[in-house]
Amino acid sequence: MKRKSTAILLTVFFCFLLLASGAASAKDNGDGTVTINGLVWLKNSGSCLGSMTWDSAMSGVPYFKSGSCPGLKDNSQAGDWRLPTKDELVAVYSHVGELGTVWKDYHWSSTTAYGTSAYIVNLKNGGVSTFSKTSSQYSIPVRQPK
Repeated sequence: MKRKSTAILLTVFFCFLLLASGAASAKDNGDGTVTINGLVWLKNSGSCLGSMTWDSAMSGVPYFKSGSCPGLKDNSQAGDWRLPTKDELVAVYSHVGELGTVWKDYHWSSTTAYGTSAYIVNLKNGGVSTFSKTSSQYSIPVRQPK
């Protein structure tokens, strides 16, 4: 448990250093996406995605493409999108206002824990936890820029 707490504190500290150094940035792309810290995030995911199990999110998000959600017209193809890692979600928390309509609750990451669980990040307060993969949480697709 002590190692997990230390890892979380180090992650938060690293993200703080990035923010303090000015490395973090956000840009609305005008196509239903926002570029934050070098990654492209689905804007207004709360208007498009409900809660789902981790398996559903992991298998469904890669099928996203341009037109999958209202306002998404970025010319992305199926296979471009994925679930963010725990660290990517922690880093995007400071820009949650840039993501438009988003559930201010826990969101799945692709980072697993203990085999049957995965890390989740609360976009209301930045809290990090683990949940059983069979529970329902929200998700925000992310992709690399083209």
